[in-house]
Formats: sequence, structure tokens, C-alpha cells
Amino acid sequence: MPALPDLAVWPRRFGFKAALPAALLVLLAVLPGAQAGPETGYTVGAGDVLEISVTGLPDLKQRTTVNPDGSIMVPLVGSSPAAGLSLAEVHARVQDALSGKVFRQRLPDGKDNFIPIGRDHVLVNVVEMRPFYVGGDVSKPGEYAFRTGMTVRKAVALAGGYDSLRQGGKRSATEASDWLSEYDGLRTDSAEHKVRLVRLRSELDEVAQIDTKALVNMPVQAPLLSRITNLEIGQLQTNLDDLNSQRAYYKTVKTKTTTQIDSLLKQKQQEEIGLEQQAADLARVKDQFQRGLTPITQFTSEQRSYLLASQRVLQITAQAAEVERIREDLGNQHQKLEALRRTELMKKIEESELKLSKNAFRMKALEEKLLSTGSLKSLSLYDIKKKAEIRLVRIEGSETREFSASEDSRVLPGDLIEVSLQIISTSGSLDH
Repeated sequence: MPALPDLAVWPRRFGFKAALPAALLVLLAVLPGAQAGPETGYTVGAGDVLEISVTGLPDLKQRTTVNPDGSIMVPLVGSSPAAGLSLAEVHARVQDALSGKVFRQRLPDGKDNFIPIGRDHVLVNVVEMRPFYVGGDVSKPGEYAFRTGMTVRKAVALAGGYDSLRQGGKRSATEASDWLSEYDGLRTDSAEHKVRLVRLRSELDEVAQIDTKALVNMPVQAPLLSRITNLEIGQLQTNLDDLNSQRAYYKTVKTKTTTQIDSLLKQKQQEEIGLEQQAADLARVKDQFQRGLTPITQFTSEQRSYLLASQRVLQITAQAAEVERIREDLGNQHQKLEALRRTELMKKIEESELKLSKNAFRMKALEEKLLSTGSLKSLSLYDIKKKAEIRLVRIEGSETREFSASEDSRVLPGDLIEVSLQIISTSGSLDH
């Protein structure tokens, strides 16, 4: 019999970390769904991290970040809208999507265990609320983790307090140079993540080319953009070649096992025909032996031949069953690796999108500082007084609302706090 494929080796051949795990016998606990963390009326938005779990099925537990397009990834389902909905509404949608789904587990004995998912077993929690942002005339503009009870006063304190380039007089050339260096670094990093994002989407769609139309108006010089693009194109081609090689290997092994099964079944059929003939010969010799026409040695020889023929049929049957099991395991493992590939690509896409958002916000803050560098050089001659003007930018559903706020105003996840200091001198006021 030809050597069977080593299923433990071929996934690693193509760089995948996953292997077909041993299934665990899970006892479903009949517990009602519950919400934890923020109240169920909390409005979910881009940047929130949700945890989706199913009671009694730890393999389905997963954390998902709400994408900029407002969607989340639900296990066994895929993309589902979330942004703009209350936590209770997201919970209900995920329950509807997973209710009635059947989760397939492989038990230690190699059998499959099919577990239906009940609606009340599905849980959705907010484990990390989206950050808020502080910009303008503060010491450290940027992104900050949201905390319950956050107000504008607390947010400004986290950002290092009020600070304006204009109120501090002329900044040193070294400080301005540091800002410019950081700004240039952020532009290059953003270009790399933008090209990587385009490459990841092409890889997800299994397209061997990068959409160069999505790379117009990039904030870097053409030679640098060309080098970045060529590197990502090379990575795309390498990854797709590995994917095609993996699929070709799977197809080859599948064909090989199918051929082995067909050969064993034909061999079994021939052996069964021979076994029937052997049984007839044994019956004939036995009858002659009982009538004293045949010596016991011939009767014993026929019995031995019949037993050997029976053993060959049993061995071939067992071999065919083993190869069939391997072929089924191979198919299951291939499906898992395909799903893992898509999941990892989606995760990398989310990471690149989040990095681009963070870079854009930091670059905006640096632009304000760089534009202000060197302005109002005689500011130190003024008797300066400060008055903060605060505005909140808040996304509510599909609308963006901007309004004036005070230091005691409540801050919500995802809010942008814009601080503008009025600098008042003895000769009048200068608005920043």
C-alpha cells in the first residue's frame, strides 16, 4: 500500500501556525444571556472593541473592533453592522445571526459533535470603549482612552493642560525641528500603511495586482512611493504564490487518497469473490471429510486458506476506512486554513486602518504647531491673559454635530475636543 500523506506537516510547509486541534467534549450550560460593561443603551461606534462569546463554546469567543465602516466580524457569520446601534441592538442582531447555527467539533475519538447554538447562549459585551481625542491648544494633543465620568476638564488635564505656541513665545529651533522630523516620519509611515492596506485588500480578493488608482495624492515623493509599492507588490505575489502552492498540494494529496481508496475497494471486491469461492471449496471438502473420503490434512488446509482469505478482506476494509478518514480530515483542515487566512488578513486590514486614523490625527496636531512656529515673535512683550474656547465634535448616527462646551461638559467615547485659546494683550485680543 502506498505511503499516506503526513497531515501534521503540510500546513507548516506554507507558514500556517494552525493545525487541526483535538476536539473537546463541551457540555452546554443552559444560562440566559447577560450584558456586562456599559449599559445596554450605549451607542456602539467605530473603534469600540466588542467581545462575542457563546456559553459553553470557548472556541467561538472572539474580540472584534468596530471598523471605520461601522461593521464587526461575527464568528460563523462574517461582517455585521454595529456602529450607530445601541449595545442591546447589536446584541440582538448577533443573537439573530448565530441562533440556529450548528458548531462542528471534533471529539478525541475522531467523531464529530454537532452543537446547535441557542439564542440565549450568545453574549455581546463592550470590553474597550473607543477613545476620545483632544486637539488644539493643549500640551499633548492626541488620542486618549475613555474612562467613565469623563468631562472636558479631565480630558484637558490628561492632555497636559492648556498650552499654546503663541502664549509661550517663540519656540526653539530644535523643538520645531523635532516636530518637522516627527511629521515627516508620520507621512512616510502613513504611506507605507496605505499601500499595505491596498495590498491586503488585493490579497483578500486574490487579485495579483495592486490598485494604483487608490495611491494618488500620496504625501511622499514619487521615488519613495515607488519603492514602497514595489515591496508590497512583491509581498502580494509571494503570498498568492504560497496560497496557490498550498491549494495545489491539497489537490494532489486529495487525488492521491481518492486513488488509494478506489484501488483498495477494487482489491476488496476481488478478495470477496475469492472468499466466496474459498467458502464453497471448504464446504465441499468438509462434506467429503465427514464421509471419510478426504484426509483430515486436506480439510485442515482448506480451513486455513479460508481464514487467511477472510483476514485479507478485513485488512483491506480497515485500510480503506483509514484512508477515507484521512481524506476527510484533510478537507476539514484545508477549510480551516482558508478561513484562518481570511481572518488574519481582515485583522491586518483593521490594524492598518486604525494606524492611518491615528497618524492623521497626530499629523493634524503637528501641522497646527508647525504653522504657528515663528508667528507673533514679540509675544513676550504682551501682558497675556488666556480664555479657552471649547468645541465638541460628536458623531450621532449618520450625522456629525459640533457645538460649544464648557469644562464641565460630559465627554462621550469618540468625541473630538477642540481647544482654542484667546490671547489677550494690553493692546487688544489676538485669536488663535
